[in-house]
Amino acid sequence: MIGSLLAVGSSLVYGTSDFLGGLAARHVRTLTVLWVSHLGALVLLALVVLGAGDPRPELGFLGFAALAGLGEVVAMAGVYRGLATGRAAVVAPLGSLAPVVAVGAGAALGEVPTSEQFLGIAVVLLGITLVSMATPAPDTSTGPVGPSLLYGVIGALGHGAFFLAMDLASAGGVAWALLGARITSVAILTPAILTTGGPGPLSGRPWPLLAGLGVLIVLGDGLYAVATTYGVLGVVAVLSSLYPIVTVALTRFVLDEHVSTKQWIGVAIAVTGVAAVSSTGA
Repeated sequence: MIGSLLAVGSSLVYGTSDFLGGLAARHVRTLTVLWVSHLGALVLLALVVLGAGDPRPELGFLGFAALAGLGEVVAMAGVYRGLATGRAAVVAPLGSLAPVVAVGAGAALGEVPTSEQFLGIAVVLLGITLVSMATPAPDTSTGPVGPSLLYGVIGALGHGAFFLAMDLASAGGVAWALLGARITSVAILTPAILTTGGPGPLSGRPWPLLAGLGVLIVLGDGLYAVATTYGVLGVVAVLSSLYPIVTVALTRFVLDEHVSTKQWIGVAIAVTGVAAVSSTGA
């Protein structure tokens, strides 16, 4: 039950982070939002690790942490590129299926969910997929399906790799696992932003949002990492992937944007699945 609660908590944080990231991206470009927020998270995590004084884990655990950071960046790049150039109605639902990768990997490692948990996982995934199937904008609703399928799969595999690698890295210490992942993501994002014109002006409103995003990255990843030490990987990954529901809800109630009936049905289905998964004591 502790693992389930922590995983749901991480999804709440992830959903809020995505919502705030979207607001920040209205003032500065998306790559700048990612770079500044991840850099802030890196600084915060470095202070946490130094303050805690925990010994550095074996290099193998740090390697898994680096893979987690790489997977996260690959996933973001795939989903963002797909949403920008492809069909949102294809990219978003495919990207939301990342937990399938974690469920399969966890089962291969011996963390096999119960039959009741498998049923709940299937229900949750159905709900998340429906929530992610927002009506695409006109400029993203046409064009070949192939690239959209590719970007969606890249997003799913990247996030799935993050779920698995962070689980393995956390066995050597949660704080070090988070720090290693953040070092990797910043190391990848920094050359990308420097070769595309730099971060640009960062004055005014974006600063509070970007600062908050850095904290939320640490909190969300931290809750997920700790959850993996208590619960079955597949279950934890699925419950941590409920964040589209949070983002949609915030968009509806804070920005008063339209949410389709299909998405509300998805919310109801996903919540039902969460109850089924959590009741088994994951």
